[in-house]
Amino acid sequence: MQPGLPGVARIFEWLQRTFRTEPNSGATIGRTDVNDLLRTSTMTGCQDWALVLSTVLRHYGYPAIMADTAGIQWAIDFHAGKRTDMAGNVFVEAHVDGRWIAINCSTGGYAANYDPSQPVLPFLDSGDAKGFFVVAKGVDPAGYGVTSGDALAALFRLFAARIETLELVYPVYEFRSLSGVPR
Repeated sequence: MQPGLPGVARIFEWLQRTFRTEPNSGATIGRTDVNDLLRTSTMTGCQDWALVLSTVLRHYGYPAIMADTAGIQWAIDFHAGKRTDMAGNVFVEAHVDGRWIAINCSTGGYAANYDPSQPVLPFLDSGDAKGFFVVAKGVDPAGYGVTSGDALAALFRLFAARIETLELVYPVYEFRSLSGVPR
């Protein structure tokens, strides 16, 4: 495996070639393990993509964890009673070439100069007009207390309940794509 960012890009490309997506509305959140996903080559959503990507990255020596996020605009709308659904994304935080990056497993986009201490992920191209807020981090969903879609929804509702009291700081990140990394 190539070291550094080219290695991460190759792993991401392998995932894209090897796995297919069959959405299931979050029915398996926190109940699927990486062995099931590798065996079936089927992902059901961003939780699965992040679980496999972070696991494979760790296998190749990259420190990596999952960062489960709720959409900020979603939280504002949910708190105001304008929405009843849940909306977020799961990113992977990986230490590569002496720095942290945040990877959107759905698109291959990443924040090159990521600060994992900042809870706001301003990935504005990923389904939420105001970006995302990290509600939990860990090696896998069970490690951060998400053993079902209901458990994740509870974290989202807690975040939405306090959205008006938060002073959100939007870090300035340089966004790039893994598909543009030279090999």
